[in-house]
Amino acid sequence: MTAVQNRSGKIAVTVTPTQARHIATAIRVDLMTRWEPHWITSFAHRDEFNAARSLLDERADELEMLQWGEPAGDVDLLLERQRLSELALSLREGGEECTATRNGAIAESGEVRRQGEAMIATARAIDQALAGA
Repeated sequence: MTAVQNRSGKIAVTVTPTQARHIATAIRVDLMTRWEPHWITSFAHRDEFNAARSLLDERADELEMLQWGEPAGDVDLLLERQRLSELALSLREGGEECTATRNGAIAESGEVRRQGEAMIATARAIDQALAGA
C-alpha cells in the first residue's frame, strides 16, 4: 500500500482488491452504525432527510472509489488523513473482534478468523502508508 499527499490535503492510498473489499466492508458497517432509524419515517423532517442524505453521499463516494469492494485491480482511495485513520481503527476493531478468544477458546470459525487477520493487516498497511505520507 502506498500513499501520496496532494495539494488539497487529502492522501491518495493505493489499495489491493482484497484491501478494498475489507475497507468497503468497514465503510458499510460504519454507515449502519451511524444510521438513525427515525430518519426515514412518515414523520421525518427536512433536517433528518438532509442528515441521512449527507451521510449516504459521503459514504457512497468512498465506496465508489473502492468500486464497492469489488475492483478488478488496485485502486486509489483519496481521503483526508483523519478519515483514513478512522477506517484503520474500524478495521482493527472489527478484525480483533473476529480473532478474539472467549474463555480460552477461539470465538469464530477459521474463515472468519482469517478474515479478521486480513482486516488487521489492512489497518496496519493504512497506518504505515499514513506514516510515510
